[in-house]
Amino acid sequence: MVGLYYPIERWELKIATLHDIARRINSVDSTRKITATMEMVAKTKIYRSARRVARAKPYARFMREMLTNMADRYDEPVPLATPHDETKRAMIIVITSDRGLCGHFNNDAIRLAEMRIRHCQEASIECDLILCGKVAVNYFKYRGFEPIQSFTDLSASPTVEQADGIADYLVRSYLANTIDEVYAIYNHHRGALVQIPVEWKLMPIDMAAFDPHHVDFGLGGISDRDPRLKHMMGRINYEPSREYVLERLLPEYLAGYIYYMLINSAAGEQVARQVAMRSATDNADDILRELRLVYNHVRQDSITTELNEIVGGEEALAETLLQKKGKQR
Repeated sequence: MVGLYYPIERWELKIATLHDIARRINSVDSTRKITATMEMVAKTKIYRSARRVARAKPYARFMREMLTNMADRYDEPVPLATPHDETKRAMIIVITSDRGLCGHFNNDAIRLAEMRIRHCQEASIECDLILCGKVAVNYFKYRGFEPIQSFTDLSASPTVEQADGIADYLVRSYLANTIDEVYAIYNHHRGALVQIPVEWKLMPIDMAAFDPHHVDFGLGGISDRDPRLKHMMGRINYEPSREYVLERLLPEYLAGYIYYMLINSAAGEQVARQVAMRSATDNADDILRELRLVYNHVRQDSITTELNEIVGGEEALAETLLQKKGKQR
């Protein structure tokens, strides 16, 4: 009895029995049901993840608008936005999923993280890792990296507490000069079927990104002109100082940014899994069509062979009877 393994080879199908092919059809059909179900589940989770991302956008927008307003007269540096004199140690945050079966989603992020690690090593910069997702944790631990922080079983539903824990550690470490740069690597969900692996430098925080001359909100925010006061801008007085407020606002901005990356990666994971499962289901359909066609051919050959054997047996029996009758005469 010959087992069938794919890709299907024609010589394998020719020597396979009906039982072999039927067993393979049942196996592929069972796999197809699983992939189709996983596709439906991923599609449902996409809507939930997209709603979570949409709910986080207003906070991110107004936080950025607040920082834009404060950066308009940003003169005195604050520690979190001031680069260290020398870069000796970098922190790399890698965000992947807890499960596989999502195409090249995790491989893209891991490959980008390895490139960043290699660049740091070439520049004689030590690297520490914060890993989010079982795939990243297992991959880097197997290769001898011991993460500073690791988070598992949260990739599909990240929490604010997770982002706050990462941000608090980064702020403490940066202010203590134990880390000099922070990079975040994840798959950015853009559009219905697009996930782009990206790398963002989180720290030191670049205040130039909040330059009001390059940001246009147009939403009646605090940086816009107050319509009731024709000759005055909508400014805010900060007590005790603008720098004091920034020192406390930037950690909140950092935590919100990390949370947005986590939930954005979660949405991309579900999209990647839906696409992968749809492709697997389509492939299973193609294999089933080919197997059923081969099954029918083998069955027809088997029936033809049996009929030939029956007819041949009848002819042999008739000839034997004629020979016996001839002898009796």
